[in-house]
Amino acid sequence: MAAKEEETGEDIAKLMPSLHKKKRWPKVTAIIVLMVVVAGAGFVYWHKNHTSEHTKSTASQSIKTPKYVAPPTTQYSSSNLDVTFNYPNSWTVTESVNNTLTVTSTAMELTTANSKTVLGKVVMTVQNEPGATINGFATGSALAVMASQIVTYQDPSSSQAAQTYLSFLQYATTTSSSGLDGIYVTGNYGYQSGQTIPESDISQVDPLITVTFTSCSNSSCQNTSPLTVSVSMWSEQDFAKPILAMLESLSLD
Repeated sequence: MAAKEEETGEDIAKLMPSLHKKKRWPKVTAIIVLMVVVAGAGFVYWHKNHTSEHTKSTASQSIKTPKYVAPPTTQYSSSNLDVTFNYPNSWTVTESVNNTLTVTSTAMELTTANSKTVLGKVVMTVQNEPGATINGFATGSALAVMASQIVTYQDPSSSQAAQTYLSFLQYATTTSSSGLDGIYVTGNYGYQSGQTIPESDISQVDPLITVTFTSCSNSSCQNTSPLTVSVSMWSEQDFAKPILAMLESLSLD
């Protein structure tokens, strides 16, 4: 029995190191698991923030408005109408013997009052006929579809005011609440949105300077007809800025 007990004791002694090693494994495993969990959490945190920043950056880039590039211009001077201004090179200027000067844009996409896109042109007209009947007022007074805007002339003549009102008119025949028929240089007359504009106000301005719009009947745009555009077009840089720059450059003797 003693021998058996000794042998059993020896066996137990031999097993002790093995058992001792087995007891260390759970601790090592726990440490490794903890390291993996910490590393995983760190990666998730980094990835989340990196993705968030990337998304913000991408979103920021996607909503950037392209920088407006002003078109090259040419100066035109009319001794007949006593007016000088700059206009985009791609536009054309014609002057008739009846004291009317017309500046016409190239064909471009215009948005109508009904939110349709059509091919059309922008036309600036300068008339030196005080008191003349204005076609747009043939059926009654016009309506201001947005508040008048003050324009500061870049190089006014000695007889010219430094500033003028620019007014946005809708004719009586237009029924759309967002329709813009013409942009008028109205001198000292400024209007609030929704205000009625009598023809007598406009006819007193000398010279009469208007910006109107036409739609093209075909792709060559040889034949055109009057067009009512959406008032929202004035917020589009490529549309509004060339017009505004042309009006600001006016020098009237």
